[in-house]
Amino acid sequence: MESFQEAKMPALQRSPRSGEQAVQRHHALMRKIARGDERALEELIGDLEHQLRRYLYNILRNVDDAEEVVWITALEVWRRAHSFEGRCRPLFWVMRIARNQAYNQLRKRKPTEGLEDYEPSDGQPGPDSLYLHQEVHWMVLDKVPPIHREALILHYWFGFSDLEISQLIEIPRETVRTRLFHARKKLRDLLD
Repeated sequence: MESFQEAKMPALQRSPRSGEQAVQRHHALMRKIARGDERALEELIGDLEHQLRRYLYNILRNVDDAEEVVWITALEVWRRAHSFEGRCRPLFWVMRIARNQAYNQLRKRKPTEGLEDYEPSDGQPGPDSLYLHQEVHWMVLDKVPPIHREALILHYWFGFSDLEISQLIEIPRETVRTRLFHARKKLRDLLD
């Protein structure tokens, strides 16, 4: 099981793009889920849970809320599996559900709710220096506006193309490119 710190401050590394075998396996699991196979749902969510939790944490900024939305997403995948047409990667389809559920969760919050979980470390190097390094990355990334940050994470971390991002967050492709441009510029400015 992942430690609280790992869930709280996920590493800023690009997730390896699913290989063709993983994509085919996920498509097969989706077909089984659509036929009512609960074990297939457990396998699919097991495969995607880590990525979902990190992505949802980026949106929600609250570990407990991110975990809750992972399981709400699993229920929605179960309910909607019959509507999955297989025209996209299952990861993409599941992340779209997760994103919508996360924004539903945000709409239910009070304006200041969710930030109380974020406590930067005391900055002392030691056994947790990896986490300190990750915190620095997240602190820099937090300075990128959320609409630009989401595009950046989807592109570099999940390996989604600008077209896939535009479909996932329902904005024009050129808007995704603009957001990526501004996110990269902001990061360059922050790191210089």
